[in-house]
Amino acid sequence: MTDYLGKLAGKEIPVEFEVQTVTPIVAKSWLGAARINDHLNRQLVDSYARDMEQNNWKLNGDPIIFDSDGVLLSGRHRLKASVLANASFRTLVVRGVNEKDFETIDSVRRRTAADVMNIRKEPHYRALAASLALVWRAANGDFWKHHKRVSSQEQVSILDRNPTIRRSIEKALAAAPEIPHGMGAALHFLFQNEDRKNADEFFFRLGSDDGVEGCSTTALKRQLRSELEKGGRRQPIQVLALCVKAWNAFKEGRETSFLRFSLGSESFPDVPGVLGIEQAEPSSLAKERGSANANELSVSIELVEVSPEMAEQILERNDRNRGIAGQVVDKYARDMRAGNWALNGQTIKIGKSGRLLDGQHRLSACIKAEVPFKAIVVRGLDEEVFDTFDLGAARSLSSILGDRGEINTALLAGTLRKVWLVEMEVATAKTVQPSVNELLDALERHPSIRESVKLGRKLKEIGPPSQLCALHYWCGRVDKERADDFFERLFDGANLMSGNPILPVRDSLLKDKYNSKRTMPDAERMALVIKAWNLVFEGKSAKQVKWINSGDRREAFPKISGLSKEGDRYENAA
Repeated sequence: MTDYLGKLAGKEIPVEFEVQTVTPIVAKSWLGAARINDHLNRQLVDSYARDMEQNNWKLNGDPIIFDSDGVLLSGRHRLKASVLANASFRTLVVRGVNEKDFETIDSVRRRTAADVMNIRKEPHYRALAASLALVWRAANGDFWKHHKRVSSQEQVSILDRNPTIRRSIEKALAAAPEIPHGMGAALHFLFQNEDRKNADEFFFRLGSDDGVEGCSTTALKRQLRSELEKGGRRQPIQVLALCVKAWNAFKEGRETSFLRFSLGSESFPDVPGVLGIEQAEPSSLAKERGSANANELSVSIELVEVSPEMAEQILERNDRNRGIAGQVVDKYARDMRAGNWALNGQTIKIGKSGRLLDGQHRLSACIKAEVPFKAIVVRGLDEEVFDTFDLGAARSLSSILGDRGEINTALLAGTLRKVWLVEMEVATAKTVQPSVNELLDALERHPSIRESVKLGRKLKEIGPPSQLCALHYWCGRVDKERADDFFERLFDGANLMSGNPILPVRDSLLKDKYNSKRTMPDAERMALVIKAWNLVFEGKSAKQVKWINSGDRREAFPKISGLSKEGDRYENAA
């Protein structure tokens, strides 16, 4: 079959795209052209490799992305999987993406296996996803080790071939919360493969208030509740082992008054019911899938300017998708209005029936912003690929900053977000989320944030460093010397006399840091520090500093003394 090839020539968007077969040899050469070569998620690579080995990999419209110089920007996990599996795979390849535009790809909304089950309208979808992963692990010798990552393809395959897991989801509710719902469903399914009647009775007794002394279910409940009452974190392996031991005693009719398991001093008990798990053989998977090329005959790819009217038409076929996150739409819309939306290689994916498979947030943002945007649109996809989107590792702002050669990237990313929230006067808005574009732009406009971030190691001793570093930056815009002294005193408390506003705020921060029962909201913490700065800046004293954010006496978020706002930017008032 001829590969699809498209190109848009011109100064603004010299982008090419095509579907091609990537062989292990090609994959290896492309990996050598990667812009970065940091650690790969080996479990993710392994799960991709298993799908490729079993001919279970699908062309889903997610691209491998190169810049105009042939540098690989995205796709390393898939390429590494091809090399590991020694298997070729079909994929969309996009070339000519500007490296800075690629950095704007948003990783906030990554689809999980639970999302896949929710999209399929499965009841108790989170528990179902967890149970399917555990059943797959049982069938593949990884029940308690968790050395392997289970792909959505593998979970869907387990569900399709073992539909009675849905019955186990209902039966396992009786044992919650002592046994997590997903874990309980997997265990019930395995137990019923050995003895359905006893499996139902076992879970019925776990949910019953009437304990029978000598019965393993009573011993199991007592042990699990004891662990919960201690307040400690129970290890999943411990719960699994105790449940299997209790089941073995129950089905054999043995009296049991006490259960224990100690990893290291004893082996994990044999997992029951494994032989009853139906799994597809690689050969049958290949037969069911048919030729990869045959599934692509209806696929078309083009770069188009999506208007608000076109976006509305596409969204009319947006059934069986996740709910739309308003904060994601808002930040995309802000980028579009500001002219900052970039052609970064992300695609909008549409199935053979015309149903939208991926892209609802971008399309909704286009409508809200009332401006068009350019996008690569893939149409005619096999709609089963809906289960495979966005299951890779999220690419964070921290990793983008690391690629740019920045240091202390996790703290720098957090500080940028707090600086942006203060600048936009939305520090109290819990649903406002800045885009990658907006944060990179903030770093360009405020380069001395890097100097404030250097104080993070010290400031973390009294509170979240990203918040304090951001406030140090803004106060430093007013008076760098006074800001340095203010935050030094906030850190060490030296020479703080009664009436100094720093003293009560420092006490509040330290009390919050070591309070395990209540965590001060971010906005309150930042407001207290700003109010203390304002008092010091204005030469006033205070033995108490409070910020009231509820009730009739509710206060607005304080502004920083010494700063004035010009348009959307803060400037030194002087």
